[in-house]
Amino acid sequence: MSITIDEVLGKAENRYFGSKYKSISHKITRFWKEGNDYFLKGTVSSLQNWSIKKSVAQKQHLSSVDCLVFSCLAFEEYMEKVEPSVNVENLKLTSFKVEMGKAPLENLIDIDIHLISPQKNDDTLSLEIMVGNMKVRGTFQKFLGTKRDKNKEVESYWKNHIKHLTNKIENIEFKENSTVTAQISVMKETISNYSGLQSGFENEMSLLSFLIIFAQLAESIAYHHDCILREDSENFWVRSLYAEISPQFSGKIGDILHLETNIKKANIIKVGDKTWNAMQMIGYDSNHLVTFKGKTAHIIKEKN
Repeated sequence: MSITIDEVLGKAENRYFGSKYKSISHKITRFWKEGNDYFLKGTVSSLQNWSIKKSVAQKQHLSSVDCLVFSCLAFEEYMEKVEPSVNVENLKLTSFKVEMGKAPLENLIDIDIHLISPQKNDDTLSLEIMVGNMKVRGTFQKFLGTKRDKNKEVESYWKNHIKHLTNKIENIEFKENSTVTAQISVMKETISNYSGLQSGFENEMSLLSFLIIFAQLAESIAYHHDCILREDSENFWVRSLYAEISPQFSGKIGDILHLETNIKKANIIKVGDKTWNAMQMIGYDSNHLVTFKGKTAHIIKEKN
């Protein structure tokens, strides 16, 4: 019997990484330069039922998805204003590292964004950026993308592409208490015509799309490891995250892929009157061409 992600974590409509992220919008409101650096302001739309546990809406905060979207929108804004001759449609995000803040950022209006001038090396551009209290390093590489239909209306790739995709995560299997495997496929809900950064690769799997999938697998194995349900969990904190996709990866939207996520290390620590399980995880596809590494933590109940 095939087990789906909703059977493990609960209904997608109650979970941010399930489907609620599709209801969130991102907007860059200001862009200016000071010295050699660039500064922006960003706003995330408010969503009351951002995440629900036991019929209670959780407090919305800046997520890793928000952070990555803003990083790419800021980079796109920089390229349009400072390097307008570069064809950003052919630039693809091939790796990123995110270091989270020590506390969740809940003020989602006028988020401070600080972009250090990107570094160029042949067909690679590297950037360092602060989004609120999160630090991001990213790498974009130049490839030959597909040309879009200029006669059709277009929409921003980084603002919208994940909103028009449906993730199928099924055939989930837990091996012992430290490994989860799954069969996944990502399907288009609508036919869209994108513009802007990375839009030449709209038919390929993006690292952002993989982030949403691997985040759910990471939650699944963490809760399975500690024998709790998402409904009963207090939180799931990602302390840091690294991801990369090889140029040899050829996965397209609609392809069936097989993913695996492992807990490499788990440490029980006490913080005040709370007990946390701090974990190091790694996830990858069957060919090890897509890799995610993360440090996570969540509060657990002490065993009697």
